[in-house]
Amino acid sequence: GGGGVESCPRGHGLDTTAQSCEPCGAGLECPMEACTACSTCLEGFYKAAAGSEGCVACPVDTYRSDRGGSALSDCVACPMDTSTGGSVARTSRDACVCDEGFEVQGSGADWTCVAAGEGNTGGEGANTGGSGGGGAEEEQQQQSGGGEQQQQQQQQEQ
Repeated sequence: GGGGVESCPRGHGLDTTAQSCEPCGAGLECPMEACTACSTCLEGFYKAAAGSEGCVACPVDTYRSDRGGSALSDCVACPMDTSTGGSVARTSRDACVCDEGFEVQGSGADWTCVAAGEGNTGGEGANTGGSGGGGAEEEQQQQSGGGEQQQQQQQQEQ
């Protein structure tokens, strides 16, 4: 027998038993020029079938947090009313942001997106009404405070 195969072309792994180069399987790739072993697809990528091609990025509005994705369905869809903003190969749900006109509700892993201002298209205008009420309350407090001071002065004069 001749000298054994030491490395394989891109996208192939070395089968040491058979001394032959085999295409990397689903969920595996070898992006280097000289390959000995296939490695698992990185987070945010998948590869659906055996072959010499590399792993494919999970598409827009999906993410994958584990290595070794072997099907498009391994890419998890972003929650409702969110998107990845056109980015592919995302690795966590944090890459999914609320669509325009929606805002985050809740925190931790349980957040969802709700319509901003519950269907209020004005967005910026929604917050202006509240500040006027606050101002009136502050004025009343100052007036009542002033009254107490007047009473104290009267007591001192007597």
